Amino acid sequence: MPKIDTLDIHVEMQNSERVLEDVSQHKIDLGLIEKPITADNVMRQIAMHDQLVLAGYSDQALWLIRETGSGVYHYTQQYFKIHNIVPKHSITVASNDTIIALLQSGIGQSIISEKVLPSNIPSTPLSEEFKRDFYLISPQHTEDQTVRTVLQDIWSHFKP
Repeated sequence: MPKIDTLDIHVEMQNSERVLEDVSQHKIDLGLIEKPITADNVMRQIAMHDQLVLAGYSDQALWLIRETGSGVYHYTQQYFKIHNIVPKHSITVASNDTIIALLQSGIGQSIISEKVLPSNIPSTPLSEEFKRDFYLISPQHTEDQTVRTVLQDIWSHFKP
């Protein structure tokens, strides 16, 4: 197994669809996504479980919504449909950190992971439909032996 200090690792935040596209096209070797999507040439395994919550201030008409393609966007749209909600005002935000900062300032409401939500922000857990999985994804095949070895080691930790 290669030592971690011999590898060049680049960490980047993107939405689930973009990560899947980049893994599928061999632009990146490994991804962690929150949306249950896949492609024919991509391996996918559950890495962890998560619960979404309604966070913030329900007395406000402003919704803080993740960008299209985000897993949370998908679940937010599902929440709106189930509860027959058509937001009067919304801001599209491409960052959980920004959503949290706005909520901490007393601005808006949002669907967000309870794992990232600070305890000082009011929240309500959502129903079973809003429990989700995070998926580890990688290309099914790679030519680079070092990458293949690292991926095999990572995958061995997530195989049932």
